[in-house]
Amino acid sequence: MRSAITRAPRRWAIRAPTTTASRSSPIINTWSDINACHAHFRQRAEEVKRGVLQAGGFPLEMPAIALAEVFQKPTTMLYRNLLAMETEELLRSYPVDGAVLMGGCDKTTPGAADGRASA
Repeated sequence: MRSAITRAPRRWAIRAPTTTASRSSPIINTWSDINACHAHFRQRAEEVKRGVLQAGGFPLEMPAIALAEVFQKPTTMLYRNLLAMETEELLRSYPVDGAVLMGGCDKTTPGAADGRASA
C-alpha cells in the first residue's frame, strides 16, 4: 500500500512546514486566448516556474480572470475589481509564502496589485 505522501506529493509539499518545498509561490496568471496583450504569458509563466524551482520554492500556477478591453461589456473597470477580489481570495485561501502577479495592462496590473495588497 502506498503512503499518502507518494500518492499526493504536491499536497504533501504544500502542507509540510519544515521542508524546502513548503515555500510555495503562486503565479497568478491572467493569460487567455482572447486577450492579445497577454499572449506571451503562457511561455513567461513556464519561465517563472523554472526560476521559482531554482530558488528552492514550489511554484503553483493559478489562473485569474482575463480582461479583454475590446470584448468585455459594459466596461473592464467593473471586472478589475473582480480580479482584485479573486487575487485576494486566492492568496488568502492557500498556504503561500509569496506571489508572482502576471498582469500586463492598465486593468490587470492594478487589479492584481490591489488584491495582493488586501490579502
